Amino acid sequence: MRAQLPLGTFVAALLLSVGCGSGKSLTGSGGFGGDYGGFGGDTGGSPPTGFGGGSPTGGSFGTGGNFGDGGEIATGGTFGTGGNYETGGSFGTGGVPGQIDASVDAVGGLACPALAELTSSPPPAPPQPGCPCTRRPGNGNSYLCPMGVGQKSYAYVGSDGGSLLLSGQQSVKSGVQFELTIPPGALDTLTLISVEETDLPPPSGLLDWSPIYLVEPRGLPLAKVAGLQIPWSSNVNQVPKTLAIYARDENGTCGWKPLIDSYTNAGFEQASLTQLGYLLVGVPSTIDPSTCSDDAGASD
Repeated sequence: MRAQLPLGTFVAALLLSVGCGSGKSLTGSGGFGGDYGGFGGDTGGSPPTGFGGGSPTGGSFGTGGNFGDGGEIATGGTFGTGGNYETGGSFGTGGVPGQIDASVDAVGGLACPALAELTSSPPPAPPQPGCPCTRRPGNGNSYLCPMGVGQKSYAYVGSDGGSLLLSGQQSVKSGVQFELTIPPGALDTLTLISVEETDLPPPSGLLDWSPIYLVEPRGLPLAKVAGLQIPWSSNVNQVPKTLAIYARDENGTCGWKPLIDSYTNAGFEQASLTQLGYLLVGVPSTIDPSTCSDDAGASD
């Protein structure tokens, strides 16, 4: 093991080496003003002024360096304004020409607006004995029906296809992820796709078995069928045969329609998807879970 010199001894040694004409310049990469900044340091130091000090032009933290003007983290850099991950960059607003961005709510010209967010939420209360639970805020809330909290996942998908996964609150309960698998040829443009496990209330006339998921860009059609998997949790004693994934008709009635090939597994539902938008697992019901009585809006 090497003995470590006290800092004072090390400083003195450095000063003596400079005073004795060691031939090492304090300026530039060859001297202590270079890679190590030196005492009093100089332009071009990697830390620049002082031993371990700040950084000037050409240094890691100086102008042109990783963290300075024009560097990776600053204006014009990889992560800065105009860079790949910010406004005007590859992953930001106005990024790579020709790509579709899920930061916008929907494809232009859709017939249906976005679902309205709740402006207030009543206090939660468990369901009455024998009544199903719901993710609609207020009466009927239960750990058996976990609500979304806005967790979100992104993926770039192009003509080669790809997958999008999300582990949200329902995944914790079900032990299964939300998964969207887009095959090659379904998209012809590089597209930023997102999925969010929302806290939106379920539509009337449906008993919710999952939170509402929003897959964006909303209304985007797929040229080939994508595989969809959504986790659910049971809130009744028996899984009904009518359980299915429902998708909102974004370019038509704006109502909810079951995906015709929905298939029920233990803790998740699978189906084919041809358009992005709002999704949930549910079953037709005339019961309002919040009151355990007839649902007045069931015919909507």
